[in-house]
Order: sequence, then structure tokens, then C-alpha cells
Amino acid sequence: FSGDYWYFALEVLLYFVLLAYLAKGQTIGKKLVRIKIMQEDRERVSLGALLKRYGLFYLIYASISRVNIFFAPFLESDNMLLLVVSLLMVVIFGLIQFGFYLNLLWAAIKKESRFFYERRSATYTISTIDPQSITKES
Repeated sequence: FSGDYWYFALEVLLYFVLLAYLAKGQTIGKKLVRIKIMQEDRERVSLGALLKRYGLFYLIYASISRVNIFFAPFLESDNMLLLVVSLLMVVIFGLIQFGFYLNLLWAAIKKESRFFYERRSATYTISTIDPQSITKES
């Protein structure tokens, strides 16, 4: 990824949203591992659902990180007001980021649980491997 936030946002939109929409829920990586994104009660995932899904996951996460990066240098300030405000911002957004990681960890531990961005976008991931083609070893 490039270092500029706006390039990052554009990369997310082009690759994870637009490409996935045009490829019916798959990116190059998803195609390689044989999974795709589906939307509840639809045959094909919508552009809006992909925007919500990846907007919540990548763009909000990246924005939270950017806020902490912005305020961190002010933690060494001699100005007490600037120091307190910066500390509060870093702690508040750090807690939000911690909650983000906690949700990912919790959902990974629970086998049937969905991540928060999947619930909000009504999307989920499925395997594209045909169960009929899997042979069982005897």
C-alpha cells in the first residue's frame, strides 16, 4: 500500500469494492483461495454492501490509525492543554482500535460468529469449492 491515506482509500475502493463487485464477490486473492463474498437474501453481492463492508473494515480502521498517528507527537508537548487533549484522543481512539481487534479475535475464536463489518453489511464469506468434488479418504 502507498503511504498516503487517500491513495489507500482509492486502492481499497478499486480492488476490494469495484473489482469484487465486477467479479461477483471475488478478488484475485479470494479466487486463489476459492472463496467469495455473498450478501444475505441476494444471489449476488451488491455494490452498496461491498462499500459498507470494506468501508467499515479498511477505511474506518485506517482512519482510527491516522488519528492516533496525528496526535501521538503532541504527547511530548510542553502545553498542558495540548498534552491532555492529545492523550485523551490517543486513549479514546486506542480503545476503539482495541475493540476492533477484540471483535476480530472473538469472531475468529467462535466458529459461527461473524465480524462486525459482516453483520452491518449483511455479507458473509463462502467457499466456492463444490462439495461433490471433494473425495473422502478411506
